[in-house]
Amino acid sequence: PMPKTRHIYVDFSKLRIEGRHLAGELVGKKEAPWHCNFTELLAVALGECARGRSLLVTSDPFPASQHAWTAGWEVITYPRSFHAKEKCVDTCLSVESVRDGLSELRDPSRDEFVFVSGDLDQQPAVALLKREGYRVHNLFWGPATNALHSSCDTFESLNTHWDRVTWVQPERHGIQ
Repeated sequence: PMPKTRHIYVDFSKLRIEGRHLAGELVGKKEAPWHCNFTELLAVALGECARGRSLLVTSDPFPASQHAWTAGWEVITYPRSFHAKEKCVDTCLSVESVRDGLSELRDPSRDEFVFVSGDLDQQPAVALLKREGYRVHNLFWGPATNALHSSCDTFESLNTHWDRVTWVQPERHGIQ
């Protein structure tokens, strides 16, 4: 049989925030810098499946945009509000995933959806995609919102892939 095709939707703002909290726990602080290895994040999210759409949504400024794009991500950024609050990211992920799921180009017998998000705001999109017959997976750090991952077909903790999805800056570790 043909491998399934996975379409991946990443809330990078939430991924980064939780990554910073987990990095902080490792060094005994509230938070610490965390940088994504975008190539490995894509590989983990795909598993053994073929690659479909891989969409990463976040807020401006996003200095790593070129790195994400080079790794194969479609990147959409939104400006922050007047009070520097994230806006539109959750809505964009929901709209884009539902639009893709309802497209005549998609087929529940061969396509799957992956949400890299811990946000309950994605639950209505997950529910709609499941009603359409798709398998939906949740991939996120351990403290993902239970209501989101319990509504998906599977949940996989990114914590088990920490070393793989965390980009280590070589100069910080004496590597040339």
